Amino acid sequence: MFRNYGATDAPEEEKKTLLEDSIAVTEEANQVGGATLEQLQIQRGQIEGAGSTASDTRSITQRAKQVMGDIQFKIFKEKVVLSFVILALLGVDAGLAYLLVKNGGSFTGK
Repeated sequence: MFRNYGATDAPEEEKKTLLEDSIAVTEEANQVGGATLEQLQIQRGQIEGAGSTASDTRSITQRAKQVMGDIQFKIFKEKVVLSFVILALLGVDAGLAYLLVKNGGSFTGK
């Protein structure tokens, strides 16, 4: 890429050669810089996409946590209601058992 700058070149020719080499190096650096910038823009898009996905995932997770809490509360309420139903039925059974024992095993009273 770099030419040999010998003493045989005329000063103007040497300046021209040096200038051409400088232009070539500058163009190559410009191409490398452009390619690097393009890669950085692609990476920026990927990072922004990942950030958006993470934000969406966080929102979905928070909503799922709320739904799970609602489900747990509903299950708790159902357990409480079922406990009261069981206690009521147990009371009815106890009352019927008492009547059976009191009436000698018959509901007719005879």
